[in-house]
Amino acid sequence: MSNLTKSELELQQRLQDQWRRSVESYEKRESQKAAAEKIPIEALKKAAQEKFLAKASSDSRTLSEFQFVELLRWFKLEFFEWVDSLKCSSCGGKTEVRGSLSPNGEELKYGAGRVENHFCVRCKMTNRFPRYNCPVRLLSTRRGRCGEWANCFTLLSRACNYDTRYISDETDHVWVEIFCPSLGDRWVHADPCENAFDKPLMYEKGWKKKLTYIFAISFYQVLDVTWRYSQNHSELIKRRTKYREPVLLKVIGNLNSKIRAHNYSLDWSSISRRLIAEFVEFLNNDSRFNPTLRKQQHASAKEGGLQGRTTGSVEWRRQRGELGDTPPDKCSSDGDHKVYSFRLNPKSDDSGVSAASLKYCPSANKYYFCDCGSSEVVTTYGWHSCVSSTYNIYRKEEFDWKMVYLCRDPDSLAGTDGFISWKFEIATEGVFIIESVVLTFLCKTYEDAKVTLELECMDASTGKSILKQLDVDKSGQKVTLSDCRTKSFTLSARLWGGQSDVWWQHAQLFRQPLDQPGINPFDLSINLKHVDIVS
Repeated sequence: MSNLTKSELELQQRLQDQWRRSVESYEKRESQKAAAEKIPIEALKKAAQEKFLAKASSDSRTLSEFQFVELLRWFKLEFFEWVDSLKCSSCGGKTEVRGSLSPNGEELKYGAGRVENHFCVRCKMTNRFPRYNCPVRLLSTRRGRCGEWANCFTLLSRACNYDTRYISDETDHVWVEIFCPSLGDRWVHADPCENAFDKPLMYEKGWKKKLTYIFAISFYQVLDVTWRYSQNHSELIKRRTKYREPVLLKVIGNLNSKIRAHNYSLDWSSISRRLIAEFVEFLNNDSRFNPTLRKQQHASAKEGGLQGRTTGSVEWRRQRGELGDTPPDKCSSDGDHKVYSFRLNPKSDDSGVSAASLKYCPSANKYYFCDCGSSEVVTTYGWHSCVSSTYNIYRKEEFDWKMVYLCRDPDSLAGTDGFISWKFEIATEGVFIIESVVLTFLCKTYEDAKVTLELECMDASTGKSILKQLDVDKSGQKVTLSDCRTKSFTLSARLWGGQSDVWWQHAQLFRQPLDQPGINPFDLSINLKHVDIVS
């Protein structure tokens, strides 16, 4: 095309490059095979199956889509790591980003045209953070910011055979979409950084972004999908001044003609029908013409589905204006864990006794919680998903010895302690107290490493805080704590000590074989009693 502005020429080249990368990065069989080997597919399928059966009568999603949501959750919580600043590779201290470094040959080989200098303020050492653009390389490094997250996740999604598009937002964010037949034969938003599925208004209404241009790129199509991510199209159009709209349509149309010639064997009649349906969806997503959207939007906001950004440091998000309506003092950094508490709802039998239980299986990486008087077992994936607090804890899989356990992070500063806790509280008002706790808490220690276990509670009669040191039984025998008489308690474990370069492995929680998903080395029974409490 002639008479293009500089910005339009740059866009034309960028879309061509992104399409070329989509073909080269995500569609090669060897790349997809490498990605598939990283995915715990059987565990994800099992978790998806359980949720699918539990919600089959009320959820239109297919089992395949439940599996995708599990893939999204696993990627966010278990596989990939967000980087604000690196830990120093020499002393483990804090670093600051100070400009860029020249990429070396190895970094250029994997698409890292930019290398950040993360300077250690303690030992004055320079740490290199190459911004890799090769998703296969990212399968190994497993860290980065939103660009690396979306890049790596797109490959993993394609490896699972999901029809996936890479989404590029010109206000500086990236995510993916997958095509979901069971959700109305439509493209559905999925953000691996936020573990968010089908929340397209999150950026405009939650993060408060002033969107302009959002492009979808796959190996067979490039499309302007901005209209899916805003319901205020009149205001959106006012901000779209960088490219002339007729020229933008022409640029995308010409590129798609070339792509179609490259993929001549695809079912283009089916793809065309999808495209028409997508354009209709865009038209219906304008609140000027569809007033019911305002009610849906308001309901979603009330449910907390349109929150501000959660990844990255609070200061970084504040500078980008992506905190949304979340007060700064209520924001946590990406590495911070949301406090979780098991809430007990006692229902007494004729004897005035009620009971609840919690189990954790590291080989399945799942919690199993049964509330008082209930036969339903609630299953939650991920060791960190139900903890009250955690610091420097890591789930280690030994594929040579075929064992799994919780230990300290191998990348942490040598000798650093690890800490993990779980909280339990009675949710209902009334005359119930936690009378006793029966605990199995298996641990293994080597060299001079130790595990200390404590139970902290408050006496329901006196209000006095009580801290009980528990004997950690390495054989996995049950420990009974009687006469607790409390409304809540916190169980915490501290891991410390260890020798040599594998010090972090010398204190282990819940060690078990990878092929024993039915064994629970963390098993907690809570007995509650109906009594009259005198203040």
